[in-house]
Amino acid sequence: MSVVQTFANRTDAPAEVRRLVHAALEGLPREIVDDVAAMASELAANVVRHAATDFTVRIERDVAEVHVEVADTGGGRPVLRTPSTTDPTGRGLLIVSEMSNAWGVRSDPANVGKTVWFTVRAHGSTGRPAGDAASVAHAGDSNAGRPTRLATRPVAWDRTGARLS
Repeated sequence: MSVVQTFANRTDAPAEVRRLVHAALEGLPREIVDDVAAMASELAANVVRHAATDFTVRIERDVAEVHVEVADTGGGRPVLRTPSTTDPTGRGLLIVSEMSNAWGVRSDPANVGKTVWFTVRAHGSTGRPAGDAASVAHAGDSNAGRPTRLATRPVAWDRTGARLS
C-alpha cells in the first residue's frame, strides 16, 4: 500500500501530515502509528521552517515495515544536531534517528531539493538498539535481511551524525 500527498508550505502542514499518517496506517499498533506520525511531522516541520517550499509525503506500508519519505525542492542539506537542553529547536532529525530503524537523505537527481526518509518495523518496537549501525542503510550494504530499496539509499548517518556513505 502506498499513499502520496503534496502539502503547501504552511504552519499547519505538520498537523495535516500527522492526520495522513494515522489514516494511512490504520490497523497497525497505536504505538507504531504514533511514532511514525511524530517522525513524519518533524520532517514536515523542518521543510516548513528551513526549505520553505511545498513538499510531498510518501508512505509505503507492507507486512514487514513502514517507509516514509518527505521530499522538498528547497536548497540545503539536513544536519543531525545534538542541541543542549536549553536549545529551543534542533531535535527533528535526532528524533527520527532515535525512533526509526533506518533513515537517510538523498538528493534529487536534478539537484532541486532532497528527500529525507525513514523506516520502522510494522510490528514490534520502533527504534534501533544502541550501537546497531547495521540498521542504518547506505550504499554498498550487503542487504542483510533488508528489502533492496533500503540498501540502495545513497546517504545515511550513524547515531553520532557521521555520514556513512
